[in-house]
Amino acid sequence: DLAGNIWIAKADSGITVMPIKQDSTSIIRNISQADGLAGNKINAISKDQSGNIWVGTENSGLSKISLNPKIDSLISEITFYSTNVGLSSNSVKCILTDEGNRIIIGTAGGGINILNQNEIIQINKSNGLTSNNVYSLIFDNAGNLWAGTEKGVEKITYDENFKVKEIRLFAVKD
Repeated sequence: DLAGNIWIAKADSGITVMPIKQDSTSIIRNISQADGLAGNKINAISKDQSGNIWVGTENSGLSKISLNPKIDSLISEITFYSTNVGLSSNSVKCILTDEGNRIIIGTAGGGINILNQNEIIQINKSNGLTSNNVYSLIFDNAGNLWAGTEKGVEKITYDENFKVKEIRLFAVKD
């Protein structure tokens, strides 16, 4: 994070936040569902350009942790995103931030979700993705989004409004 801490996802018990430089005043923090996370089974952690920490869970959706910049990693707010507010799946497998500070989420069973301010845009089988199980995401230097799915690797190009232009599957046979 911006304070120089390492955020570690734990399989069944939330997150551990550990300072890189440890001394006698260092505090290792544990954050769990009891502290406000959406769930304790953590699949993904990512930091956006504003310093927020995004946490994807196995079946409880997504948590956005806003940090207090004046106090090292003190949480000022946790916001939840789930199927109740428009995500296509509560099983978040990967999280990526683009150059516009939009949050791109790969899910199990729901394809890709793009959080663009107060709007959630979905890319899934209904608009060309070959699988709704997305396990990894990355951008190339040309700005194309690449998704690792159970069917292979998919190259996704879309316009400035996130309307899919083309999805190309690269499978083992290719």
